Amino acid sequence: MSNLLSTSTVPLPFARLAGFGAVHGDGYGIGYMVQDEYTQACITSFKSSRENRGASTFAAALNNAFTNLVTLLQS
Repeated sequence: MSNLLSTSTVPLPFARLAGFGAVHGDGYGIGYMVQDEYTQACITSFKSSRENRGASTFAAALNNAFTNLVTLLQS
């Protein structure tokens, strides 16, 4: 079994940063927090992977999705 996307939430209001490691060479790990005032995600990937395009590319896509969601909810 291959988990290309592994996630975990940190529901603690006093936590400022949390991570979750990728468990597959071609996948991503996402540790995320949803608080009243913000949503935060820490994205990891294996640098040596040929298949994925890296955590920074995934982060940009996730940020775009969050921006679109905020725009939708505000309209």
